Amino acid sequence: MLFPDGYLPTFGVQENDFQFVAGLRGTISNWNWNFSTSFGQDYAKVYTKNSNNTSAGPEYWAQRDFYDGAQVGKLLVTTLAVSRKLDQGLFGRPLSIAVGVEHRYDSFAKKAGERLSYFAGPWVWPAGTGSNAGTHPNAGAQGMSGFTPASAGPWSRNNLAAYIELNQQLTDAWTVDLAGRYEYFTDFGSVPSGQISIRYEISPAFALRGTFGNGFSAPTLLQSRNSTQGGGFSRDTNPQSPTFGTIRESQSVTTNHYQAIGQAIGVPALNPERSINASIGFVVKPFPRTLLTVDGYLIDISNRITSATATVAQGTALAAVLSAAQVYNVTSVSFNVNGAHTFTKGFDFRFERTESLGAFGTLRWTVTSNQNVTTIKSFSPLPPVIGAASAQTLRVLTGALTSYYPKNISALVLDWNYKSFQFRAKETRWSATNYLGSSPTADQRQSPAFTTDASISYTVSDNVRACLGSHA
Repeated sequence: MLFPDGYLPTFGVQENDFQFVAGLRGTISNWNWNFSTSFGQDYAKVYTKNSNNTSAGPEYWAQRDFYDGAQVGKLLVTTLAVSRKLDQGLFGRPLSIAVGVEHRYDSFAKKAGERLSYFAGPWVWPAGTGSNAGTHPNAGAQGMSGFTPASAGPWSRNNLAAYIELNQQLTDAWTVDLAGRYEYFTDFGSVPSGQISIRYEISPAFALRGTFGNGFSAPTLLQSRNSTQGGGFSRDTNPQSPTFGTIRESQSVTTNHYQAIGQAIGVPALNPERSINASIGFVVKPFPRTLLTVDGYLIDISNRITSATATVAQGTALAAVLSAAQVYNVTSVSFNVNGAHTFTKGFDFRFERTESLGAFGTLRWTVTSNQNVTTIKSFSPLPPVIGAASAQTLRVLTGALTSYYPKNISALVLDWNYKSFQFRAKETRWSATNYLGSSPTADQRQSPAFTTDASISYTVSDNVRACLGSHA
């Protein structure tokens, strides 16, 4: 036997990440300009260890560790922004104008692993191996197979954007801000967005404010192109199954619209998420060096990107599609889809006060809190070959969108400035979260948690500052 005492594959990632940022700024004819560019890369090599490629046959069973391939993400962003105040003769106050253009180059590459990490060999389980007899073992390394040449490749896109923002104080009390942005993606087309904000100052100590706008979020290349497959051995726990109680192989597959499997299943191409948002709130300065803000907000998001998972039952059309693609022993198939329409309501609270410590500098303490609740307005249909989502599946997805993340995040921040030193301490409370399983017995609850951040900085000059921080 290969593993007489059983086996537990382990997975490893060797990752290198860096970012470079450079910029220039200045003034020409009363226009303030800022030009910047940044480039970042993340290179992650993936490994499966303490495993085996059973399908390759006995002559290859000695190999235990496999290089599964690599994922490489790159991002280049270049921005030019200009701004100034224009005395246009209206309202007796200048108009603040800011315009800018941005180019974004986004790339994602998946590199194939070594051949044995993904190879689907000719070996089949012999007689006497229970329900596995006569079937193909899972392809590649058990636990998680490598990236195949078919799933590998480089993908990239360009994004061009232009924006304008106008800010005008109409009276001593009224201020209006208008912003518009137009973006073009080489893989999605063009998307406009805009926002209007109004502030009314009732007194120097109290003001009302509100905002209304729309936005979008394009799918990442990883969301659009992600594909994996992995599996192992599991016991059939279905009492109605003829193989109940036996050990059998199982495999989970993740696919996308651009793969042959995704095309056969009918996985649709991803579209950008779109949102409409509104907020209203107030600003209060009850005492000197004291500020209180409270804002309530509403966010409606359509085309929300979610992960869909379908169980593969033998004898179904979905099982036939996967077998035709030579993907065997599949128990589930997953893919990303624009799967939900959600509505979020909540509020932001911020209280800030600065204390003078005389010869010992200044101390600013800030209390913040965000509370929100998300509900599901509708779910999108799945491809016909999969059929309607089960109540269990929708229960898991509802939990992922509504209760998986904290509903309340509150923090206390202390900032102490003393000569050239800056000290910061932040304590954050994250409220309890709930994972909803396919049934209440599978639910999990995570108790509230606290995190602590601390840092100390020293200002060497106007352009140089050293900082040391920690997180717990």
